[in-house]
Amino acid sequence: MSDDPYQDPQWLEYADHVKKELIPKIKDSAVAMALMSGSDPDPKQAVELGYMILLDKPIITVVLPGVKIPGHLARVSDAIVEADMDDPKGTSARIAAAMQQIDATKVEN
Repeated sequence: MSDDPYQDPQWLEYADHVKKELIPKIKDSAVAMALMSGSDPDPKQAVELGYMILLDKPIITVVLPGVKIPGHLARVSDAIVEADMDDPKGTSARIAAAMQQIDATKVEN
């Protein structure tokens, strides 16, 4: 058995899944969302966000009230929307407005 963690069968299976499933979905997306709940990000979220950045996708960061967004994430986010779980219609409207703003920016450029 190799000491190289990138030769581990579980890693190779995950990497294959990312290549075949995750990357095509992100490539086909017009916009991507990063959900920030305040807990530590999980590896899946980190991989998704990394590919969003590498594929130059517009990113809407959706954050729960009071959650501090890391500075680097704030800089790469095209929009930051506060999600109020007690007001799902208002949250949906804010996300829709952010998507329209991003779409308008793409048309201008």
